[in-house]
Amino acid sequence: MHQRCLLVGSVDYKISGLYRSKAFFYQRDNDSGLWELTFSFLPQDSNDNERYGAGVAISADGNAFAIGARGDRYDAGFGLKNHGSVWSNAPDQ
Repeated sequence: MHQRCLLVGSVDYKISGLYRSKAFFYQRDNDSGLWELTFSFLPQDSNDNERYGAGVAISADGNAFAIGARGDRYDAGFGLKNHGSVWSNAPDQ
């Protein structure tokens, strides 16, 4: 969680009878103070029981985040970086 961003991983998110997992990104509305779902992530190449979203992290400035998976394939993950109002894949470091 960041003061204006919240990232939630749901490792038991069920889709078509399979546990595919999903992650949800929320941002706090400056006026109302309420959290609003901005977008969600479902990796296209995920496998059943991959546990995508088991680990989540947000940078100190809230402009980058990572979502990890610890299931069938090790060292799997996904990262995004904020470029103004557009989110894009973060480059591998």
